[in-house]
Amino acid sequence: MEFINLLLIGIVSVILLLILTVFTYLVYCGLLHDVRVTTTKPPIGQFTVVYKFEQGSYKNCSYTFTEAASLSQNLKSFGIYYDNPKIIPAEDLRWAVGCIVAEDNDRPDPAVVAVFESKGYKVFSFPATENAIVSSFPYVSGVSISLANFKVYPAINAYIEEKKLLAHPWLEIYCEEKIWYMAILSKQTEFYVPEAGSPCHGIKNLAQEY
Repeated sequence: MEFINLLLIGIVSVILLLILTVFTYLVYCGLLHDVRVTTTKPPIGQFTVVYKFEQGSYKNCSYTFTEAASLSQNLKSFGIYYDNPKIIPAEDLRWAVGCIVAEDNDRPDPAVVAVFESKGYKVFSFPATENAIVSSFPYVSGVSISLANFKVYPAINAYIEEKKLLAHPWLEIYCEEKIWYMAILSKQTEFYVPEAGSPCHGIKNLAQEY
């Protein structure tokens, strides 16, 4: 009986330790991060990207993120999303994913661009904008992305509803230790890559129901 009691105590201790370890890791990944949303100048000015444009479920963009990161691990990744998945069928959702190859007045490295172009990526420049809804989240691992999707988007949506704003498209930039989330408020049409076509497709309530 004493052996069984000790065994049970050991099992319970291991389970509690595992729970504590998982909780600690989740906290490290941003579980308790205080999400703040504001309207401000974005943390990035004009920037040039290499990208792939796709139509389909936003869940499919993870493959392109992985591919882009594998081609150059030193670059910031980005994703831009054009349609509201609540009102646009999954197969019609427009998005582009890739890497940032230059910022402000810098010029892209031709060798880096050539590597991406050989894999079907195209080049496009996004303008500097003075006005966007901005938030951020710690970037530790893929778990951080899942937590951010659970915490950041609802916070931004609530902010947009409160302020009665029309914000589009939605932009994510993945830096070394932080993910920036932005909903564009000015120069909006200039954030549409050529393949995306008209910004009128699926914008209605994009900010409110993303």
